[in-house]
Amino acid sequence: MNSELLQKRGLSLERLDSFCKIVLAGGLSQAADGHAGRVAQLSRQVRDLEEFFGVELLLRTGRGMVPTESGEELFRIIRHDLRLLDDFRVKCAGQPGVIRITAGNSVIHWCLGPALGDLAKRLPDFHLDVRALRTFERVPAVRNHECDFAIVRREALTPQLKGKPLLTMNYRLFVRRDLLAKAGTKDANKLLEKLPLALPPEGDFRLALDRAADRQQVRPKVVLHVTSFTMAACAVHTGHYAAILPHVAARDFDGKEFAILSVPLLGAYAQHLHLAWNPSFVRVSQAAAKARPALMELLGE
Repeated sequence: MNSELLQKRGLSLERLDSFCKIVLAGGLSQAADGHAGRVAQLSRQVRDLEEFFGVELLLRTGRGMVPTESGEELFRIIRHDLRLLDDFRVKCAGQPGVIRITAGNSVIHWCLGPALGDLAKRLPDFHLDVRALRTFERVPAVRNHECDFAIVRREALTPQLKGKPLLTMNYRLFVRRDLLAKAGTKDANKLLEKLPLALPPEGDFRLALDRAADRQQVRPKVVLHVTSFTMAACAVHTGHYAAILPHVAARDFDGKEFAILSVPLLGAYAQHLHLAWNPSFVRVSQAAAKARPALMELLGE
């Protein structure tokens, strides 16, 4: 079977790599960075692959190109096999392997970051590559073998991935004690209306907060929009703002200077985070197989 595959013309690592670059970039021009000669070369390589496999691999859209169903399948196969080949090359060269992990900024800053030293000790033969990606980017990154592991919400898991519960993220109100005293109330809902809040303007948490506030007719006093909880934490440290942050942020706040309060408005709202991986890759990757139990032990509750 393999000899028959290799006897046909049109298949090469270069063509396969070019196909992946087009899929990731979203089109020929994007993958070629606008170089006309490179566009023609990429187009020819895709035609070679389509003739080799006998199926259409890419479809043109108004904004570029997207893979067909067959193209998606080929893309996953290429990413899987090229990643394994590169890991083998690194091993043969006597270089340390790389374990790629993706998570959100908050988890990296307050959970993964503090554990990196212990993780490095547990995995001395590997380097770590930690990437902050948005939720909708993390699952494809693991599915397409760009990352080995992702820390995602339970509901973000897809059938192609496996996952295990890692930790539950609850939320608390963080505020400097002198600012809290100026609010002149201990009522949790009134505090949200009196304290100047720094919060993300969008996302699942903000949607849950806004819905809960509407139900209870509470109008949080949001005066500073930030792109991440880590930025909101920085705002709290200035003493001018309060913020609702993941409970794990408490490691950055001195209890003598800052108060950490429950937010009854949110009820039982929490984010259940899972460690996710691609089972087809973990089965054959020594690095991923060693990293998974270490991550579960160091980051799990």
